[in-house]
Amino acid sequence: MKRQYYYTVTSLPYLSYDKPCPIRQEDFLSLCQVELTKTDFVTLQSVTLFPDQCEKDSLLVIRNWNKWERSIRNELVKLRAAKLAVDADIYIRGSDPERSLYRLAQEIFEVKSPLAAEEMLNRARLKFLEEMERDQYFTLTRLVIYFLKLKIMAKKSNFNTEKGREKLKIILNQASADEIRF
Repeated sequence: MKRQYYYTVTSLPYLSYDKPCPIRQEDFLSLCQVELTKTDFVTLQSVTLFPDQCEKDSLLVIRNWNKWERSIRNELVKLRAAKLAVDADIYIRGSDPERSLYRLAQEIFEVKSPLAAEEMLNRARLKFLEEMERDQYFTLTRLVIYFLKLKIMAKKSNFNTEKGREKLKIILNQASADEIRF
């Protein structure tokens, strides 16, 4: 029987993408460390937004997340490669594509603003996680999903329009300087 983490799950604050994150990732892990078994805690700590190359994870939720994330990234790679007339195959990671993500990738790709596209992608990620969360009440799976949501929200909180503009100016100036040299 899978271990149930009643105290930990019920003590977690509600997450809303449109509001500031109510708990830091470090605080979440500290809270989890109290009740989780050592093996479950190590598994939780290993969770990442970016899919691993190998599928060694025994936890189905992590394998499903990795497959979904890799698939959406691969679909976006194909769209970018087609636009730039380059071979997408050298950038594709893994196999076993999730073809149902093509339409979502196309909608994201067509968004003109990189920030708006990233917001759209993050909301799609959260929707996927919420679908996996169904019927997971006090399990490690529920905590893994919560942690992934926290990571998405932390990533969002790093978006800074001014810093983005400054970085874009630097890139454009560098590109112009490189162009002049040729």
